[in-house]
Amino acid sequence: MRRFIFWILLFIVVLPLASCAAPPTPTPTVDFRATEQAILSHVLATLTAAAPTPTRIPTATPTRTPTIVPSVTPTADFRATESSILSHVFATLTASAPTATPTASPTVTTTPTRFRLNMDAIFPPNPAREVLFDNCMGCHTFLPLMQQKTEEQWRGTLTNHRTRYVSKLPLPYLESLIGYMAEHFNPDKPLPEPPPEADWRTWPAY
Repeated sequence: MRRFIFWILLFIVVLPLASCAAPPTPTPTVDFRATEQAILSHVLATLTAAAPTPTRIPTATPTRTPTIVPSVTPTADFRATESSILSHVFATLTASAPTATPTASPTVTTTPTRFRLNMDAIFPPNPAREVLFDNCMGCHTFLPLMQQKTEEQWRGTLTNHRTRYVSKLPLPYLESLIGYMAEHFNPDKPLPEPPPEADWRTWPAY
């Protein structure tokens, strides 16, 4: 019992003393990264101070070669070029080619059919017939004479012609011509036989 009390008292006395004692000095933690960095810096500084300063070789500045930009060749319009070439070739050939002389077609000459016209059968001989040939046949063929008019109708036609066209025809000639026409080219006398190419139905209006 006494021993138990002794240990309790001892514990009570020693424990406060132990808590009042100075704390142990903590062991400092080494920063290996900082140490390594410091060692490397020191070695580098030592090597730099001991090594000779190298002579700096001047660096040659390269001459800059200008970049040549290739010119853009315009795209050729092949259709326009082909058309231009063809036009030039055609113009050259046309200018150099001799002008072809057209071959003249042979003229076919038709020989007219010969016939013998009996003037006395159509125009009976009379002095007035010469007046007819000299003054009327210069403008008319003999077909208008086949109208077979009466004397009054021939007078009106011939007088009108003398007034408008044959003004120099003397009146005696006019009267003889009217009588000749009324005698041989009237409605009661049949027409004379026409030549082969004549047709009394195709007489002109004049």
